[in-house]
Amino acid sequence: VVQERRTFIPQGWSKFHEFSYADLRSTADIITSFDSEVPPWETLHGLLDNAIYGGRIDNIFDQRILRTCLKTYYRIDNVSIGGRPAGALPN
Repeated sequence: VVQERRTFIPQGWSKFHEFSYADLRSTADIITSFDSEVPPWETLHGLLDNAIYGGRIDNIFDQRILRTCLKTYYRIDNVSIGGRPAGALPN
């Protein structure tokens, strides 16, 4: 199924944006750099939207998709396991 869907990439995006493991690693470093247990999500979303991922996007519609993805995936439910912080990413 995944291979078949590759035919239709980019799904929802106006063009292909290459987000890498280095982007994910940078995001994890930013999240862990906050002093508090719970990062300030609006600040985090702004950093990711403008600095890490958003720098590659030049289309307003793709920017909206990125913001939706950031709000969906980067939230407390997804960075904790049973109320405890999730483990670090492998190097």
